[in-house]
This record gives sequence, structure tokens and C-alpha cells, in this order.
Amino acid sequence: MYKLWKLRRLRKRAIDQVHGRFERRAAKATNEPIDSFLAEYEQALKPVEKKFSHLESILLLREARRLAIDLPSVSDWWDYEFAEQNAGSKAIHLSEKGRIHVARLIKEERFKNRDRLIKQAAALITALTGLIGVLIGLVSLVSILKK
Repeated sequence: MYKLWKLRRLRKRAIDQVHGRFERRAAKATNEPIDSFLAEYEQALKPVEKKFSHLESILLLREARRLAIDLPSVSDWWDYEFAEQNAGSKAIHLSEKGRIHVARLIKEERFKNRDRLIKQAAALITALTGLIGVLIGLVSLVSILKK
């Protein structure tokens, strides 16, 4: 998930760069129609968003595969337009809703793994504490019998 965090930071920087460029342009040109300006701004952001959403989708799918999470074939989780545009590639692309749900599934699976690890550690510590108690009892019994 570190890669995903890093990717989101890069996306924010890229969006901020586009925003800064258009902000400077808006400050210079006061008589430009706002509708054309906003349409141009959205056009400049679209490739950035598309690139980063595709990379985020790839990272989430890799992480889900690594954690052995079964992804349901819910139709609104997948971006079929992306598949049609890139017919030659075998890339699978998640929609915005799909990315949110897969990220949630990954988070839940990690929580389950962490919870399972904590329970096992607690059981091990309990067993070791009991064993140490038995050893202390045996040592005290042996010392009493020697006297």
C-alpha cells in the first residue's frame, strides 16, 4: 500500500501543477469566458486522472491477488470503456466504485490477518507464562525437598 500512497501523492502534485498553470492563466486573462476556461481545465486534467486511476487500479488488483482476495464480478466495479479502448491489451481496469470497494476489501483482509496474528501471539504468551509458572513451582518444590 506504500506504492498506492506514493501514487496518490504524485497524482495530487500533477493536479496541483495543472491547477497552478490555469490559475496563473486566469489571473492574466479576465475577459475569457468561464465555460471555455473550465472545459479546457477539465480536458487538461482528464489524461492525468486517467493515467493515475489506471495505475491505482493495477496496484489494488496486485495487492488483492497477493492477499488472495476473491473479487466479485459486480458489473459496476469494472470499467468496460477502458477495455474497449485498449482492445489489444489484457488489462483489467476498475471503475471508481470498484477501486473504493477493492481498497475496503484489502483493508478488511489486512485487519483479519493482524487480528489473527495478535490472537496467536496472545495464546503463545499465555502458554509461556504458564510454563514459567510450572517451572517456578518445580524449583520451589525441589528446594523444599532438599531441606
